[in-house]
Amino acid sequence: MNELSYLQIIIDEKKQRKRKFIHYFSLAGIITTLLSAIFGFFYDIRLGINIALSLCIIMSIMFLINLKIYREEIIEAYIICLNIGIGIGVWLVGREAFMSIFYTSMFLAIGLLMDSKSYLKILFHFGFTIFFAFLTYYVELPLHNIEKPAPQQANILKNMNFVLCSLLNIFFVWEMIKMTRETENKLINFATELQSHNKILKDLNAELDQFAYRVSHDLRAPISSTLGLVYLAKEEHELKNLQEYFQMMEKSLIKLDDFIQEILIHTRNSRLPVVYEPLENIQQFIQETAQPFVQNPSFKHIQFTLVIQENTILYTDKTRLKMVLQNLLSNAFYYHDPQKPKCWIKLTIQIDPDKVKIEISDNGIGIEEKHLNKIFEMFYRGTEKAPGTGLGLYIVKQVLEKLEGEIFVRSTYMQGTTFIIEFPNRTNKKGSEKE
Repeated sequence: MNELSYLQIIIDEKKQRKRKFIHYFSLAGIITTLLSAIFGFFYDIRLGINIALSLCIIMSIMFLINLKIYREEIIEAYIICLNIGIGIGVWLVGREAFMSIFYTSMFLAIGLLMDSKSYLKILFHFGFTIFFAFLTYYVELPLHNIEKPAPQQANILKNMNFVLCSLLNIFFVWEMIKMTRETENKLINFATELQSHNKILKDLNAELDQFAYRVSHDLRAPISSTLGLVYLAKEEHELKNLQEYFQMMEKSLIKLDDFIQEILIHTRNSRLPVVYEPLENIQQFIQETAQPFVQNPSFKHIQFTLVIQENTILYTDKTRLKMVLQNLLSNAFYYHDPQKPKCWIKLTIQIDPDKVKIEISDNGIGIEEKHLNKIFEMFYRGTEKAPGTGLGLYIVKQVLEKLEGEIFVRSTYMQGTTFIIEFPNRTNKKGSEKE
């Protein structure tokens, strides 16, 4: 997940929280106005009943609208209607009923409902609320035909409004604290993930620098060698020496081709999606993979043994599994010990319903202990006794990470090496998976 996606998630969650708050705000307002109506009915304050029910209708409409859609314009209209409704209520029941206290609730509601980026809109609604609060306090409309509550009823309304408004404000403050904490936690998580991404990016940049340097070096080396041989061949007149030069050129160009092929394999592994499919004939698959080495005249003296313990069908990415086996078998064949009277390589594969385990063992030259923890690094070569680019085992590890697998190695110098790879048998993941 990139930083923009993470920010978008925070924005979407913020909108959902606001919508949820409008839901609870309207529900709390409906309950508050219904309680006011019940108190008005109980104390025979008919005017209070009418005002409470009018505000209850406004909040019920907003509650129903919020269930379907969420728009800033509707919220703004809602705030304006509530301010006007409270103002009319103050004028009808009189300042003594202390209904203007609900403007404090409106201040808190504006802070929670309005988008923090819309500064002008927030200022407008705060100003509008302040304007109505002062207007209802200092200006009294000449409503001669409306009978206002008696002093005793006004005192009851005052106490009731104070209690209900206090409960509303406590709810709003709690929601503000809750939203602030959630936002802080999101920002902390975002900062942590950003640091993690930055570290990964630095590691990738360092790896890219190393990759570019080594690639340029390893590409130039055989080219420079071939150019030097071409220069010598131009000056040479003996056919025997020319043939020797041509063989050396061929060797350099083969090395260059092998290196380019490994670069292409690494690129394909990085970019292509993982495709899980059944590998029904595992014996034929491995034999075809090992065939170029087994049939190579240079390796005729090496005994290759294949052991298969197949308890179920293997589901994996065939292309990537072939990359792994080719690289490991290539190492086993090329790094054999010609001084030993009998050279052998054994490949054992065990296929279970949930896991695949492959062991490739040999009695070759082995790997010195000091190299074991570095052999999976890019361009690292543990020996100069056989040709190699230092990319093979790095590619194996990268491919296995794509397959969610692991690789282990045991080796004793001049005795032999065993590579063990394990990866899941994806019987439940047939088809292509996105990276």
